[in-house]
Amino acid sequence: MRVHTQPEYITEDPAETTPRAVRFRRQWLIGPPATISPAGWTRIHLGKRCTLMAHPDTRIETVSDATNVICLVGLGVAPATTTSTLLAECLSTHNLEQAIDHLAGMYVLIHSDRENIRLYTDPAGMQNIYFRRNLAASSPALLGELTPNSELDSRTRLSAHNDWLPWTISPFEDIQVLPANHCLDLTTGAFHRFWPTSHLPPSPADHGCEELAALLASLVQAAMRQGQTIFSLTGGRDSRINCAIAAHLNTRPQCFTVDMGTRTREDTTIAEQLAKRLDFPWMRLSYVPPPAWLTTEYDSMTGGSALGARRKLIGTLRPFLDQDLIHVNGNLGALCKAFYWPDSQLENLDREVFYRDFGRRAKIWDKCVAAWLDSLPDLPPPVIYNLFYLEQRGGRWMGCGENASKLFFDSFSPWCSRTVFNVICGLPLELQKGGEVLDRLAAHFAPSLADIPYASGTAAWRRQLPQSVRFLGKLLYATLR
Repeated sequence: MRVHTQPEYITEDPAETTPRAVRFRRQWLIGPPATISPAGWTRIHLGKRCTLMAHPDTRIETVSDATNVICLVGLGVAPATTTSTLLAECLSTHNLEQAIDHLAGMYVLIHSDRENIRLYTDPAGMQNIYFRRNLAASSPALLGELTPNSELDSRTRLSAHNDWLPWTISPFEDIQVLPANHCLDLTTGAFHRFWPTSHLPPSPADHGCEELAALLASLVQAAMRQGQTIFSLTGGRDSRINCAIAAHLNTRPQCFTVDMGTRTREDTTIAEQLAKRLDFPWMRLSYVPPPAWLTTEYDSMTGGSALGARRKLIGTLRPFLDQDLIHVNGNLGALCKAFYWPDSQLENLDREVFYRDFGRRAKIWDKCVAAWLDSLPDLPPPVIYNLFYLEQRGGRWMGCGENASKLFFDSFSPWCSRTVFNVICGLPLELQKGGEVLDRLAAHFAPSLADIPYASGTAAWRRQLPQSVRFLGKLLYATLR
């Protein structure tokens, strides 16, 4: 049996400047009982072969009987019931794959029958699950020594113009990422898709929007019952809808906006207007560069996978380090914006749209896209485009940054929901493609905000350009300035 050893940066080094409570905050590791975990971590016995180890700030809910243990690790909520009731249903019926259809949020669901350990992802795979042999963890750094992935070359490894990896690829040798909506058998290393498994039913336009509004409100309300929440607020549609829902629920949550200076001035101004109109407490957080120890810890948690603006913001979020908060955010709201849809026909699948985010075309991307498509049931092209956004752009690009944001708070987006996805995909195509759904939701929840404009967003035509072209455009703009 291979015994896991601690990485150097979680040893008891008295010279380390990172506060011990912050190291791998809200992270978890599953391995053989002999696996070493950082001092003070919670340990839950999952059977003779495995133990769950978690940072003490990690949310864990457990149910068990004589032969089964089910653990919900992270923040998961259900729209019409409590998580404890849902987990009890999973335990009594032994049908996790059907029961968790209604579980939204960012989490991993673990089932042990004392012999086998199975891990189920959240709807987007937003909680990344890294695994090698008989180990699984929320952070690759908890799996032992890390070696660069030899499959990735100068064209395909993580960089400023190629800032995420698809399917199961990780930056490290012998470490894979469990795809969204898949179940991993940790005993064998095999995994299979458990959702979606069939066509999605259509929804009439009006009924569908009403159903979506009710569903989002119930999810935000359920998240607010889990603890103290803080809402990010920008000039965009997604965060406005979250805050409008909170106002609709007769609550006044704390809101914040990160002010990065000239680049985000419009966002900040509009956010302040919205907060005043809703009478919400609001904080403007001016940019603060992160100390070296915080950047090191952030990079350790992500394995260096979270690049760009998210990494720059961590110094600004430092005031939240010593609080126990749930960050309600608008991640995945672009499900209502037809993000990957081509401009032309929708009858036949256009695979080229899946390569837009990668700097250069490479055989490994062809292999990943083909494997992802092979995992799907027979679905219409618009649903496949939306699912690629949910699972790949969402889970693989957003996920690593959201996991590292657990340094500061638990992350929750009401859009990270299989039920929400089903309703959106059942709406008429013209309603999805124009992004009109978001405008209808905002008008439904807070009509008093209708006269406050949205911030200027990325033009749709720019999203059609390859990532490499967009990156070169940014460089040219910076040079000319």
